[in-house]
Amino acid sequence: MARPESPRRLLAAAHPILGPRRGRVAATLLGVAACASVSAAATAHVPGRAATGDLAALAVAREHLAYETVLIDGVVPRLGPVDAAAARRVRDLTAGLDAELAARLARAGVGPGQARALWQARIGDGTPRPGQPVTFSCTLHRRESDAADLVGTARDALSNELASIELGLLVEGRQLAGQLGSAPDLARAIDRDQRDALHQLAPLLLPTDRDFAATA
Repeated sequence: MARPESPRRLLAAAHPILGPRRGRVAATLLGVAACASVSAAATAHVPGRAATGDLAALAVAREHLAYETVLIDGVVPRLGPVDAAAARRVRDLTAGLDAELAARLARAGVGPGQARALWQARIGDGTPRPGQPVTFSCTLHRRESDAADLVGTARDALSNELASIELGLLVEGRQLAGQLGSAPDLARAIDRDQRDALHQLAPLLLPTDRDFAATA
C-alpha cells in the first residue's frame, strides 16, 4: 500500500486559483461537466503520488458540503415557517456526513485548517487558464460571494435565491462524490445525500427548476 503523502507536501504543491464569479443556475449546471473531467484527470492514481488526489478529493468534498450547510444556516432565521422547514431538511442532509469526512481526514493527518487550505488551493471558478496546474476547477463560488448575495436579498425573494445557489452546489456535490475513488462507500453516501437534498430543495425553487431537482 502506498504511504500517504503528507498534508504539508500537498499544500506546498497546490496552486491557488482566482476566477470570475460563479454564474447563476444555468451556468452552474453547464460547468459541471468541466468540473468532472478536470477533477477526474487530476485524481487519477500516479505512481508515488497515489494519495494526493484522494486527500484532495476528501478535503474538497468536506469543505463543499460544509459550505452548502453554512449558507442555509445563515438564511433560515429570515425564512417563513414553511420554507424554513424545507431548508432545514436540506441542511440535515448536507451536514449528515461531516463527522465521517472529518474523521477520515484526521486519520490521514489532515486537520480542519489544513483541509480548508487544501480546498482553497485546489478549487477554482470556471475553466482553468491554459497551463494552470489545477486539481479541481468547477463553477464553484468564492467562499464569501454567495453569502453576500443572500444578505442583500429581499426576504420575499430569499427562498428562491437560496434554492438557486444550493441547486448548483448540490449538483456539483454529486460530481465531487464521484472523485472519491478510494472510498466508494463514502462516495455512494455523499451522492445519496446530495440527491435526496435536491429532492427536498424542489419546493423552494422556481417552477422552471423544480422538475429537475425532484427527479434528480
